[in-house]
Amino acid sequence: MSVRPNLNSNKAVVLIACNRDSPSLQRTLESVRGDSSEIAIVIVDDGSATSLEHYASDPNVEVVRLDSNKGLTRALNVGLKRIQALGYGFICRIDAGDENISGRLQEQLDYLRDHPDLWLVGSWADYVDVQTGRRLFLYQPPTTITEVNRFLHRNSCIAHPAWMVRTALFAEIGLYDESFAVAQDYEFLRRAIATGHSVCNVPKVLLKYQVDPAGISLSRRRQQLLARLRVQWRYRHPLTLSKMIGVGMTLALLAIPYRFVHALKRRGHA
Repeated sequence: MSVRPNLNSNKAVVLIACNRDSPSLQRTLESVRGDSSEIAIVIVDDGSATSLEHYASDPNVEVVRLDSNKGLTRALNVGLKRIQALGYGFICRIDAGDENISGRLQEQLDYLRDHPDLWLVGSWADYVDVQTGRRLFLYQPPTTITEVNRFLHRNSCIAHPAWMVRTALFAEIGLYDESFAVAQDYEFLRRAIATGHSVCNVPKVLLKYQVDPAGISLSRRRQQLLARLRVQWRYRHPLTLSKMIGVGMTLALLAIPYRFVHALKRRGHA
């Protein structure tokens, strides 16, 4: 009996998880379709009050609905399992509200295909005001494998909505750790490099990242920093000072007002 070839193995699929319908989601989908009208999209409806099923009227969109809100990490894992079942070779992440710069999908796909040693890539991004669309600053993190590995001991430097990742990486090292309600992307990146899987950034602006200039709440910021600290402690190297610096920096950030952290982010340091 002949084996049916997997026609999706060399294709990419976009993964979005969200818990409500909104103009922001519609804007994101328009940017994805504008980048590639044929790209497949998996939307995980994380228990929204109003079902997102109507988006599946587009033959390229599949909606996976959860019966209640499970949180981003669980929703992403549900989407990843569906994508693994469909056999797609590459996964493009984006969040509702963010927008692809034209050419992002092909640029990152070509980069991974041209660099078979890489498992995941991100990119530079324009941070824009969520209310006005005004550009706030250019996020320009390190790009080479060595630079990214060094920076990851301090914090994530590959924006989660900018990821393009080989689906096989999730089979090799596992899905997102569901004990992390936030910073699940940072934990995954640290796990990837700890197991010898190379990651980097494409040195081009390929994403518009929505930012609320009012900033996150103090409780939310503390939750993020504590999660970051958990990741750094999990992957610590006690005998290597340079690899322990991130722990000290995160402890310091817990005591610094957010307005100063925001200024650091504008310079690419926090």
